[in-house]
Amino acid sequence: MKNHHIRSKLRRFLCLAAALLMLWPQTVTAGGHITAAEKSYTVTQGGMLKIPLEEVFTDREGHALTYSVVKDDRNQATTNISGSTYFFTSRTAGEYAPVVAASCGQERAEVTLHITVEPGAEGDPRQYGYDETPAGEVTVYVTVSSDGVPLMGEDGTLLMGLPVTVRYFDLADYGRQDLYRCATQGGKGGYVGDTVIERPTLLHLYICLLERYYMGLPAEKCGKGTSGLLDYRTDQPVTNINGEPAYESRFGALQLTGSSTSIYMKEFWGHDENLMYYRNHMFPLMDTGWGSTCDYILLSDGDTIDVAMFTDWSFYNNGGAFCCFDQDSYTVTAGKPLTVQTLKYDTKSVSDGGTESFTPIDKLTVGVYNESLECVYGASGENGSYTVVLDKPGTYYLLGIDPNAGTEAARCAPAVARVTVRDVGDTPQSGDVNWDGVMNVEDMQALFGHLCGESPLTGELLTAADFNGDGAVDILDYQALYMRLLSAQKN
Repeated sequence: MKNHHIRSKLRRFLCLAAALLMLWPQTVTAGGHITAAEKSYTVTQGGMLKIPLEEVFTDREGHALTYSVVKDDRNQATTNISGSTYFFTSRTAGEYAPVVAASCGQERAEVTLHITVEPGAEGDPRQYGYDETPAGEVTVYVTVSSDGVPLMGEDGTLLMGLPVTVRYFDLADYGRQDLYRCATQGGKGGYVGDTVIERPTLLHLYICLLERYYMGLPAEKCGKGTSGLLDYRTDQPVTNINGEPAYESRFGALQLTGSSTSIYMKEFWGHDENLMYYRNHMFPLMDTGWGSTCDYILLSDGDTIDVAMFTDWSFYNNGGAFCCFDQDSYTVTAGKPLTVQTLKYDTKSVSDGGTESFTPIDKLTVGVYNESLECVYGASGENGSYTVVLDKPGTYYLLGIDPNAGTEAARCAPAVARVTVRDVGDTPQSGDVNWDGVMNVEDMQALFGHLCGESPLTGELLTAADFNGDGAVDILDYQALYMRLLSAQKN
């Protein structure tokens, strides 16, 4: 009986031990000093999952390890290893099991990472909005910054709200016909067929910007495929608009990795890949929860493009934001006050606590620059609202920067807007909502933007928008303006 009791206790102990072992993380061993524990992760559709591989692999002898991707599903997910960090993102919800490896000399261990991709949010329609009709050229406004301060081009051009006309050219001239922009179903999602959209993309813009303002080529030699851009490297310092060194150019002008609709700029403007780019101050989307890359983003006249590079690799989830004003351009009479609002669009996703919408930001340092881009006015305000008074007619620029701009503590891409100051007595006629001297469909678009709350009108422009003169700016003014333009067209 005693031996039976001992054996019974031994069996219960062994069963309990077995159960505990089943709960213990499975370990894959290479038969040497490297071990790896299987782990599970969750990420939102389109979100970027970053896994520190030092937390997955262990070298008992303390050797430095090198890492590689053994297996993934490139039809549904994009993976990459930079240093000791594994990056994973997928446009499709589901379960994934990529395999990664660590090695040191002859020793090697592999492990399967179990990743659950949960469905993401549809997003704002303005995060799509790509015009797929052909266009030989478009004009957009570009700001390129480093640690929150706009940069200066090789020829001294300040890359701050810079109007750039970019024409369409064949990417095959650069050996990248694999990055043609093709038609989609409804302006979003994957390509449908192989019909090429002959309209400039953000990639076309980047190529021309780099050739013109990084390499210093004349405009007539840009976009020709003869610059050697994709192999260009230099150790020149990159300067910001204050004439200060922003960083030392230690990388190539442009190095692209990945494939169509999922390309990754490993190197850009002599900087590493620690950067983001927004279109119209918003994170651009290709599909539900899936970010849009520069080969997919089609450009339209008036688009704003912000490219922001940073030193701190955690900027995007540690207070990071792309900043803007409540309008990209303002018109005001000399001597009259102009009130503007600073806004931000977080780089952190909703799943990580971000808003994915415009919210006020009150910590920016706001200045006014003249056409020579000399600071002529320091704006003051509170709660993100600033008032400026400019006495001389001309074109000015508003610049709002992170208070830590120019340092490793910078988190925010700068806000830039254009201000047109008209002479006293020069006021827009009723209906000339954008104050360009003519009354046309662009005025209807400006009024529509005001009524939708996307680009509110202020000052004299708000007065000009009251087309029917009833003291209110509403849908009745839009209808009256439409009928006037329709009548003019018939006559």
